[in-house]
Amino acid sequence: MCERLRISAVERQGSRIALRFHPETTLDPAKLVTVVRSRAGIKLDPSGVLWMEVKRGELVPAALRNVLLGLQGQG
Repeated sequence: MCERLRISAVERQGSRIALRFHPETTLDPAKLVTVVRSRAGIKLDPSGVLWMEVKRGELVPAALRNVLLGLQGQG
């Protein structure tokens, strides 16, 4: 999924996950806005990194998958 969305890196820092987009990403900005608004704890910083906070007890792979599906317009 990351390759299709042109996400160049996924990094975890404690309870936060950073999704770094490749400069040539073809991601639809409307889908990005929808994902940011759909989940508490998601922010897009000025450098284009999407940060998501993983809630206590939440499974990281499932949370990440749900966000990626949303970015693809399937969530």
